[in-house]
Amino acid sequence: ALFFLDPIDSIGRNINALFKRDIIKAGTGYISFKQSALPDGSGAEQQIGLTLSYDFAGDHSDPASGISAKKNRYNSQKISTIDPVDSGIVGLSAGGIWIDLDKQWRVNNAYGRQFSLGLYFTRHFSAHLNYTRAEVKAQQANNPLIYENYALNMHYYLNGQSDWRPFISAGVGELMLAQEKKQLQISAGLGLHYKITNNWAVQSYWQQYYSTQTNTRENQIGTTIIYRFGKGEWSL
Repeated sequence: ALFFLDPIDSIGRNINALFKRDIIKAGTGYISFKQSALPDGSGAEQQIGLTLSYDFAGDHSDPASGISAKKNRYNSQKISTIDPVDSGIVGLSAGGIWIDLDKQWRVNNAYGRQFSLGLYFTRHFSAHLNYTRAEVKAQQANNPLIYENYALNMHYYLNGQSDWRPFISAGVGELMLAQEKKQLQISAGLGLHYKITNNWAVQSYWQQYYSTQTNTRENQIGTTIIYRFGKGEWSL
């Protein structure tokens, strides 16, 4: 996750670690898009380019003073080079959940468990990969069935600077019932996030999943506890 969030700096750090010395000081990169004419003149094609640029550690000397020092351009401008992307951006959560299934499935509602991997980009925005599982019973045969839900949800926190943070969420997911019925779903929901410490938090939420294929709706109401790695939520 850290590599995909900050690949340029990750490459530089790994090269320095490989050679056990400070070879690369800083890096930048950008993606470019352009249209290029085909050689036969029949049209044009879209080209996507990736450019990476690295500053290497060197001997920056001042000929007038005779002073030689190894420093990078960020330090010379008194700009912090501390990388704000660390393991604190990653969080795990687990909790209990009440699942209200659409009547069309003809199964009883039930309690279940939910586990989530989250990336907390800022105090206002995060992304979560959720897995929900519960044992439900068919209304007629009364035999147990396994309900599963895989989902990717985005959260936007309305009061990011406070410990109490209402949020709205939206995402996509897949419903699996007895590993036979699979439905792609879209979802929306509301919740309340409470920060206990930099590493620990708890949240309660309501999320509704809707399938356009079957016109069915499922509701999830749950409470989870969250743990964030490293320094957790902190400010430079």
